[in-house]
Amino acid sequence: MVSRPRTTTTPGKLTVTFFTKRKISGTPAIVVGSRVVPWRVSTRAATLLDLIRHQADVGGIESIARVTKDFSSQLDLRDITLGLDAMNQIPVAQRLGFIFDHLNLTLPAQRGEGWLRSRRITLQPLVLEDREDDHPLQVNAKWGIRYDTRLLDLLSEIT
Repeated sequence: MVSRPRTTTTPGKLTVTFFTKRKISGTPAIVVGSRVVPWRVSTRAATLLDLIRHQADVGGIESIARVTKDFSSQLDLRDITLGLDAMNQIPVAQRLGFIFDHLNLTLPAQRGEGWLRSRRITLQPLVLEDREDDHPLQVNAKWGIRYDTRLLDLLSEIT
């Protein structure tokens, strides 16, 4: 995430695509030291929120769930609230809460649920990509999420 548009760069075999974020200054961040210069990076919670927002570009919900599981032991609950406040996108909070819940990450899920409690949620799809089949969708009333039950099988493999 960057504050203004930057061109894609390809150092070697890796391609780096930058996404702009209007309210980047409010995003919870930490300073990471390196041998050359310290640099500012998003907290793990803020990173997860950005990944949810750009799910089609980062490998989809399954990839995000795997990253969420990897980050889970180092998530700061305050950063979840700070990230949600900074982003202020209810559908993103719904999707991330659903993922936390299905990965059995109770405390992060409760933090998301608490943030959503005073807000009006509307029914949202879990996956933003176009669906290629007519498999029926289920609704999770707690999070206001429409999802394909086959995704639950993938999420259960990750837990």
